[in-house]
Amino acid sequence: MGPLRRRMFEAAWADSFKSRFFRIAVEAGALFAVLGFVYDSPTPQGIGNRIAAALVFGVLFGVLFGVVFGVLLGLMAGKKWPRRRSLSYSDRLLVVRSVGRGEPVVAPHLATDVIEFADVVRTIARKNLRPINSILPVATLLLFGALVGGILATAGGRARDAAIWFGLTVLVAALTFGARNNWRRDINNADRAEAHARRMLADDLDS
Repeated sequence: MGPLRRRMFEAAWADSFKSRFFRIAVEAGALFAVLGFVYDSPTPQGIGNRIAAALVFGVLFGVLFGVVFGVLLGLMAGKKWPRRRSLSYSDRLLVVRSVGRGEPVVAPHLATDVIEFADVVRTIARKNLRPINSILPVATLLLFGALVGGILATAGGRARDAAIWFGLTVLVAALTFGARNNWRRDINNADRAEAHARRMLADDLDS
C-alpha cells in the first residue's frame, strides 16, 4: 500500500470527520490546482492570473471533495465496521494500521478488533475485485488505444493532445490494473494481520 493510499485508508476508517475533511481537501485541492494550471490556456495577463485561477479552482474542488467524500467515507465506515464507534481514535488507528499494513497490532487487547476489521476489509476487497476482473479485457484495449493516441499526438507535435491521451492511459491503468493490485494487496494484508492477531490470542490462552 503506497503512502497516498495508506493515508486515504487511514482517513476513511480511523479519522474523525474534521480530520478526514482536511486530509482529503488538501490533497484533492493540490491535485486540482495543478491540473487547472496545466490545462489553462495562456492569457495576455501572464502567469500570475493562471496561478490565481488554479488556486481558486483547487480550493473550490478541494472543499467540495473534502465535504462529499468526508461524509460518504464516514457513513461507509460506520455501516461496514460498527465497532469503530466504540474505539478511541488511537485504538482505531492501531487496528487500521495493523490491517492496512499486514502487521501485528502493538496492543494485544485489540487483537479481536483486528480480526473483525480484517474480515470487513477482505469482504469489501473481494466484492470490488469481481467487476474489475470482468472488465480487464476491455480495459486492456482502451489502454492500448490511449497509448497509441498519445504516441501519434506526440509524433504530430500536438503536446496538449498528447498530454490528454497519456493522462487517459494513466487513468485507465490506475482504475483497472492498479485497483486490482491494490485490492489484492488489501486481502493479503488483512490475512496477515488476522493471522498475527490469532497467534496473539492463542499465546494469551497458553500463558
